[in-house]
Amino acid sequence: MHRLPKSNECSDTKGQKCGSKIFSNRALFDVCRKFQGGIGRFLKVSDVAVYKWIKKYAESLERPKIPMPSETVTIVLDEMWHFVNGKPNKVWIWKAYDPVKKQTFAWKIGKRNKETLKEFLAEIGVEERDFVTDDYEAYHQLIPEARLRTGKDLTYPIGQDNSNTRHYVGRFKRRAKTTSRCIKMVDLSLLILYHFQHGNLLESMQSNILQLLS
Repeated sequence: MHRLPKSNECSDTKGQKCGSKIFSNRALFDVCRKFQGGIGRFLKVSDVAVYKWIKKYAESLERPKIPMPSETVTIVLDEMWHFVNGKPNKVWIWKAYDPVKKQTFAWKIGKRNKETLKEFLAEIGVEERDFVTDDYEAYHQLIPEARLRTGKDLTYPIGQDNSNTRHYVGRFKRRAKTTSRCIKMVDLSLLILYHFQHGNLLESMQSNILQLLS
């Protein structure tokens, strides 16, 4: 595996320049996990340039497809909190999780209320599906009881998924001082994470990163 150069010069390794050397997924992962300012210093560009590059790339990513009831019968629903424009402004990220494929395939950002949940259910569909949730009252009001199972012990898989979200994306860490500036970037961060975990994000980014390093 090629080591990242420590200076402006691109050093050779066994006669090969780093631009022609394929980085391992681990190396790309390490680069991608650096905070925005760190990437800017590494590439010697401004933080704003890095922000715009990430935003533009995220906007080009394909949205997850909502599976048909024949593909995913049981859906686990849960919410996780986040802050936008300061700690007083709490928003909620509603997630729909497939316990068989072990992935979140849809999310909605808004308030923790019946209206937001109603909009989210309209997007993913209620007919011919079973739902597993916690005991939040709005679930009982909007999902037929025959299709609903509740209990914190049943939502453990999506709780673990929420934990992974906070682990991999710095803006979601519980004790971080950083808050998001806009809801759109919260959404795009979740989209990047989805493709990182379940798609070929590293492979698609590989050529872009190598061009910057060559």
